[in-house]
Amino acid sequence: LNFWDTAHAKTFDEAKFDKSRFDWNDWLMYQRLRLGKTRDEAVSVHNKLIGQTGDFWTPDGLSVWSPTSELLEYCDKQENWNNSSYVISLAFGGRRVVFGGDAEKPAWDSIESAYDESALKCDVLKAAHHGRKSGYSETAVEKMSPSIVVCSVGKKPETDAAAEYRSHGARVLSTRYHGTIRMVIWEDGEVWVYDRASTQIAALPPL
Repeated sequence: LNFWDTAHAKTFDEAKFDKSRFDWNDWLMYQRLRLGKTRDEAVSVHNKLIGQTGDFWTPDGLSVWSPTSELLEYCDKQENWNNSSYVISLAFGGRRVVFGGDAEKPAWDSIESAYDESALKCDVLKAAHHGRKSGYSETAVEKMSPSIVVCSVGKKPETDAAAEYRSHGARVLSTRYHGTIRMVIWEDGEVWVYDRASTQIAALPPL
C-alpha cells in the first residue's frame, strides 16, 4: 500500500468538527495514514516534490509538477493549503493529461517557472479546484493549451471558470452534466471520452 500526501503542517482540533459535515474520526484516520499506519498493516508514505522520480510511477509516465518546498512553507504560513496540492502529469501515447488538484495561481506560477512552454503542452486538463476561477491561471492554461478540460463538480460554483477555459479553444466537459467521465488513451495517441452511460462525448484523433 502506498499513501501519497504532501508534507504540510495542517492541524485541527475536535471542536472544529462540531456541526460540521466532516467527521473527526476521518481526520484521525488520515493522521494515522500520514504516519504510515492502518488498522492492520503499515503503508508506505510518499511526500514527493516537483521533479522527484521513482520506480513505480515514473516508468508509467507520471511526473510531479507541484508542490515545491517553498509552496508548502507558503501554505503553512497562510493557513490555506490548496497550493500544497499535488499537480500530476500523465504522458502516454504521445498525449499528456494534467491533473490540477486544488492548485491556485501561486502553484501555477511555480510550475510555469520550472518548465518551459513546450514541456507544459497538454491535451487534457483536469481543471483545478473543481473548475473554479481560483484554480484558473490564464498564462498557465495558455501555455498548456488543452483541447479538453474536465471539471469535476456537483453543481455550478458561483466562480465557475468554464468560459475562461473555453476562451483558450478548449472543449469543457463537466461531471455536472455527464456524470462520471471516463477516458481511454490508445498507444497511437487516439483519445476516447465517455460519459456515465458509456456514450462517447469527445475524441482526439491518432497522432
